[in-house]
Amino acid sequence: MKIIFTVLLSLFTFLIGYSQTASYKTHLNKGKKAFNSAEQLFGNDNAKQAIITYHQAVASFKQALKLNPSGTEAHYFLGYTYSRLNHTDGQSLVTMTLPMALITSHEFERVNKLTLKYKGQQLALDPYSKIGSEWASLALKYIYQNKADSAVWALKEGNKRGGFSDLNLSVCREMLSACHKNAILISSGDVFTFTFLYLQKVEQLRQDVIVADVSLLNTDWYPNLLMNSERLAISLPKAQLDTINYIAWKDTILSINIRNSNKSFLWKLKPSYAGEYLLRGDRILLNILQTNEFERDIYFTPRICRV
Repeated sequence: MKIIFTVLLSLFTFLIGYSQTASYKTHLNKGKKAFNSAEQLFGNDNAKQAIITYHQAVASFKQALKLNPSGTEAHYFLGYTYSRLNHTDGQSLVTMTLPMALITSHEFERVNKLTLKYKGQQLALDPYSKIGSEWASLALKYIYQNKADSAVWALKEGNKRGGFSDLNLSVCREMLSACHKNAILISSGDVFTFTFLYLQKVEQLRQDVIVADVSLLNTDWYPNLLMNSERLAISLPKAQLDTINYIAWKDTILSINIRNSNKSFLWKLKPSYAGEYLLRGDRILLNILQTNEFERDIYFTPRICRV
């Protein structure tokens, strides 16, 4: 009888564990589905419904974590969902809040405490880089608000929580150091842009170099920030700069004069979106290049970075 009881108890325990695992995955997958739907809704300019759907994703991920508090994938996706609710894109970055940044960061920090290397489904950034991205985004908001001390605090907070790896800092430190004096560094991607921001604002490294993020040039606020705070020359009148949008575009040979010489730089500019359009940010970048006339050296980061 004792043997039968032990077997039944073991079977009962196994079934409960299996049921909880299955339920965890059910809620996790439900949350992922809601998250992906919200992404599509936002991409289709249905922001109001996207926010509702992001909240549905939050509820599902929380249900999953009730069943398995150590579920790294649920923590990871919950962190990404909180991030979207705080600022869905670069345009809304300047409206993000500190409380939501703290909640977001906590979820990714939880992932990093639970595992040395996250092995679940990954979106744009790994948990460590996403922490750096959140705090650096908050720092950019503070810079936009002329709160320099708050910006430095946010960047230091991101580093303290594991958001800026020694390898990323070392690579970006070398890239900044390699730039000629007063250069313009065109940056692409959170890992580059936000690590450069940390190095310039916290370590005060190469503050003569102007770093311009190509994605953020598509926003309303960032080009003005570059002109006002970073002293980057853009020749577009403010009214035009605030309203410039994407345009239909075909392969076109463009010329940029090289200042103080009789030479010019020629290249074929192709559409930057869907093979048919030139985006707002690309038009502003083109103006920056044309206005600068290579008076300052121009550098570009690699398009894809996995450091």
